[in-house]
Amino acid sequence: MENDFRNKMKNFGDMMFDKIDHMYDGIKNTMSQSTRGIKLTYNIQELQKEKDMLHKMIGRRITKLKNQNPEKIEQILQDENMRRFFYRLDVIDDEIEAYLIERKTRLKKE
Repeated sequence: MENDFRNKMKNFGDMMFDKIDHMYDGIKNTMSQSTRGIKLTYNIQELQKEKDMLHKMIGRRITKLKNQNPEKIEQILQDENMRRFFYRLDVIDDEIEAYLIERKTRLKKE
């Protein structure tokens, strides 16, 4: 009788451990996917803010160059700062597009 009770408790403990282990794996996978989605959204928002700042900087630089020499519009295209601004703008657009694609594929899986 005592041995039978001991076996039942041991089996009950094993079943409880298996259930808890299974729940932990599910929660871990869900949390990992959820935090990645949050991180993607945060990165998209931060890149969008940086893109807006670049637009303002480009506008200010164009105004400054136009005021310095209004006849030469080619000066804007040859300006090294403008080239850097536009290059960074292209990089940001590519990063945002990649994050949006990843987020969209993650949403379709769920």
